[in-house]
Amino acid sequence: MADDRNFDSWNKDHWELDNKNDIDLLLTGKSGEPPNFKLNKINHLLDEIVCNQSSSQNAEIKEIQLRHINSAIYAESIKPNCNNSTELTATLSNLSINDNNHGELMNIYRCEPFISSSTSSSLIATTNQTKSLTRFEHRCRIDEQPIIQRYSINGHKVIHISTSMSSCALSNRYEFNDDTMVRNRAHFEWLQKKKQEIVRKKRAVKLLKVRKIIDEEEFARDKAERERIQRENFLMWIERKKHENKCKRREAEIQIELEQRLREVELKAEPIKDLFLRQWFQNKEKIYKGKRR
Repeated sequence: MADDRNFDSWNKDHWELDNKNDIDLLLTGKSGEPPNFKLNKINHLLDEIVCNQSSSQNAEIKEIQLRHINSAIYAESIKPNCNNSTELTATLSNLSINDNNHGELMNIYRCEPFISSSTSSSLIATTNQTKSLTRFEHRCRIDEQPIIQRYSINGHKVIHISTSMSSCALSNRYEFNDDTMVRNRAHFEWLQKKKQEIVRKKRAVKLLKVRKIIDEEEFARDKAERERIQRENFLMWIERKKHENKCKRREAEIQIELEQRLREVELKAEPIKDLFLRQWFQNKEKIYKGKRR
């Protein structure tokens, strides 16, 4: 919005002369514009003339009213009973405007953006002579800016800036949405793959745990079986050793018994042996004596 100091530097006489020339052109019909456009422009020029003429007066202001009028509003009434100035009456009489239209002109402000096309805003102050009334009007020109439309797809915000060509905007929007949908689909597929991989890893870990438990159980069973066999073998070996020891002791006892019997027999056979030896020796002596003869 432009600064108010730019408007203070304007030449008031040149401004009034241009406004009067514009009014003459509009009334004579030489401007080549439609009637409605002429009437709106005349109303706006009259308001500017009154404001420029009344701003030079330093009368005491008894009542001040501030109105900020949006440029989107066509017209707004300021006060139903507002007195008219003599200068405005003379100007309107010269322009051959009825009193009814004259009253309507003072009761409303017309906001026409095409009048102040060279500037973005203007400040107009009007002071009546009969009754002090100060009115401020801000006229703003709304620049043509692209409309920003916001959409939301699957929780993701999609911003689309519209251009002058609707077909191009729609195609860009569809392409942007298609790209977003493709990215969302790819992200969804990636998430599905990750979930499947996580499930597969969990199954593999669970299978490894089950296999480990089975192996541990089999190892425990094998170990118990080996221990059982070893224990049985040890018991059998002990039994066998016991039996062998018994046998050995029995054999030893038999051997001792036989030796004792043999000794007893030998003791009993010694006298007989001596007897037989004596007999044998006597026989030998007899034979030897018989040969010597």
